[in-house]
Amino acid sequence: MLDGVRHAQKAGRKYFYVGTVYGEKALYKTAFDNVEYWDGGEWVADKKQLKKLGRSDNEKTVNIMDDWKSKIELF
Repeated sequence: MLDGVRHAQKAGRKYFYVGTVYGEKALYKTAFDNVEYWDGGEWVADKKQLKKLGRSDNEKTVNIMDDWKSKIELF
């Protein structure tokens, strides 16, 4: 992701979409400066609120990848 951000910056891009922040695993995206999120009506720059929303999404998300990995037989 850092390479993508650097590439966008070098190309003179004003914005870079880091993806959604659903659940604890995505909170690393809030480490970027000037991060904003779409609340359904407007872009919001309240990083504290974004972290709160991300943490509250854990019970709403299904961790399909972890479930899938647990069923793989390695050898």
